[in-house]
Amino acid sequence: MYARNTTPYQEVERYFTKHNNQPTRFYSASSLSASIRLAESGVGIAMLPKEVIAYALNNKTLKIIDADWTPNPLQFSVAYLDTPINLMTIEAAKLTFEAEEQYKAFS
Repeated sequence: MYARNTTPYQEVERYFTKHNNQPTRFYSASSLSASIRLAESGVGIAMLPKEVIAYALNNKTLKIIDADWTPNPLQFSVAYLDTPINLMTIEAAKLTFEAEEQYKAFS
């Protein structure tokens, strides 16, 4: 599961608190690779982007579970100082927006 202080964690926790009669335990992790390894080792189910687990899906170490509810899509934001000293940060932000546009074009 996403880290506790994130919107996806809060959304999932609210949903399960409202709709589940049994106690539910959530393990939060800020590392996608750790979440994948935990799910592959059988600790529990994980909420992960399909694009991140494509390899595990192809190798059948993970599978998608159909559910009657899905959380809202993730939203991202970026903030940085637009100064010459941050040229690397500015370029990284530009690449991120370009990657987003390419992803939308192929989705």
